[in-house]
Amino acid sequence: MNRVVFFSLLLISLSSNAQHTYEIIDSMLKAIPLIPAKEERQKAIAFHDLATQYMHVANYVEAASNYSNSLTIANKLKDSLLIALIYRNMGVLAASQSDYKRQMDYLQKALAIYEIRKDSLRTGDALKQIGDNYLNRNDSVMADRYYRKALEVHRHNKYRLGEAMVLSNLAILFSSDYEEKLKMALHAQEILDTVQTDNPIPAVNAGNIGVGYLDMVRYGETLNLKPSAIIPATREGRLEMSEKYLRKAIAMSQAKGDVENEAYFTGVLAELQEVKGDFENAYRNIRFYFEKNDSIYSQANKNQIADLRNKQEMDRKNAELAASETEIKNQRSRMLALSGGILLLLVIGVLLYRQSALRKKNNETLQQLNNKLAEANQVKARFFAILSHDLRSPIANLVSFLQLQQTKPGLLSAEKIKEHETRITHNAQSLLETMEGMLLWSKRQMEHFKPVIREVSVQSLFSYLSNFFATTDDVEFSFSGSGDLVLNTDENYVRTILQNLTSNAVKAVRNIDYAAIEWSAKQEGGNIVLSITDNGPGLPDEHAKAFLKGTAVEDSRHGLGLYIVRDLAAAIDCRIRLADTRTGTRIELEFG
Repeated sequence: MNRVVFFSLLLISLSSNAQHTYEIIDSMLKAIPLIPAKEERQKAIAFHDLATQYMHVANYVEAASNYSNSLTIANKLKDSLLIALIYRNMGVLAASQSDYKRQMDYLQKALAIYEIRKDSLRTGDALKQIGDNYLNRNDSVMADRYYRKALEVHRHNKYRLGEAMVLSNLAILFSSDYEEKLKMALHAQEILDTVQTDNPIPAVNAGNIGVGYLDMVRYGETLNLKPSAIIPATREGRLEMSEKYLRKAIAMSQAKGDVENEAYFTGVLAELQEVKGDFENAYRNIRFYFEKNDSIYSQANKNQIADLRNKQEMDRKNAELAASETEIKNQRSRMLALSGGILLLLVIGVLLYRQSALRKKNNETLQQLNNKLAEANQVKARFFAILSHDLRSPIANLVSFLQLQQTKPGLLSAEKIKEHETRITHNAQSLLETMEGMLLWSKRQMEHFKPVIREVSVQSLFSYLSNFFATTDDVEFSFSGSGDLVLNTDENYVRTILQNLTSNAVKAVRNIDYAAIEWSAKQEGGNIVLSITDNGPGLPDEHAKAFLKGTAVEDSRHGLGLYIVRDLAAAIDCRIRLADTRTGTRIELEFG
């Protein structure tokens, strides 16, 4: 009978001999109690590794106990990868006790976890182990099916060790076709000879090859075998090949401390020695086999393992009860949260009702404001109607007089002409007052304007002023200091400010001999200062005081441009100063 290969994924390096394995076990037994209580996953892994070490020395009772401890912690942590690993190795343990039904249960649980995680490498290993299970239950059809699936997965992943393991067990299915059986097993051995592994697969595969050659001798007459490159023609040649691979398997098992496979293949070697007539060695080896086998598969061991399984089942039930209690607590918490939510909804409802009441009150206030706004619009409309009339009347009188003078210059007497001139002068003064009123009203709307800041060269501003006032007679303009100075400001605001200041200066020097206006620029620290100086009579005291305090003078017909300048300057963060001079007026604009 051929030996089936089992594969267990280990997280630590395995020992090279049994004595070293026992030393590792002693070290781990001392180390596990020292693991901090909060490091639960580390403790679960330690229990798993200890169980695996016990497996290598065929101490299945301790292996089952430590796998159970590891699984309890892994379930608590919900560590699916560790749970699947424990299930797989517990399947190996169950198979070693010939409990194939329980092994299948463990393997199906592990496979389900790997498929959910889309872990193709471990999925292939689980498929191979399920094939092993069917092989041990003599279901060759299902075994072949799962082996083929596993072989496809391992070849896709280029996993050579996994491929060799599947080929080794797949060879067993060719029970009477020794040519194909040995070809597949030898192919697996070729791969295993190039792969470093601490797994028992190389020993088992070599032993199975030895069993195959021995069976050719025992059943050769009924098999009608034909000699080939891998099948020796003589009985002695076949026995020689069998003993070669069996001794190789025993030596490899001894090197790894694999007591179970060492015992098994020693028993097969005893059978071979019996066929050869070497009864002394056959007796010695068969005795070794039974002694080891009894220690491994004793009924006492099986009973202890069964007790551990019952304990594990109880632990699982207790864990389910604990989970149920937790769920009850969670439901209670959800009920409290739901009650809190209902209370919160009631509070929100009250707040919404109150908000609705406030909104109703605000709407009433807003309606009142809208009524006032409509009334203000009506007042504004009447204001513009009056304004239009006031503007139209003096201009119409002036146009009529000028047309009359042009068409019939002798129609009016000197007295009538003087009377018309007096009336036109009066109307013109009224028109000026009306226009200044418009300017004053427009000035109050300035908060609706927003400056657009960009770089503006001082030279371009001075050029603009020079061109704008080019037709102004009897005034000498001069510009200095602009150089390459650049302001970060709104160009239109600055032009309006400079234009108004220049216009006011022109008005101030209108009746002055040798009238002069000077614009200059300089840099003070990190700021730029523009200044305008005229040689006029200077700004009246009342206007200067009102300008500095930010208030308006009673007579709004004079100096209104300065207030427009002040408001525009405030909008672009420009500071205005009235500088002391012996004569005339000097105004400075400081840009930060």
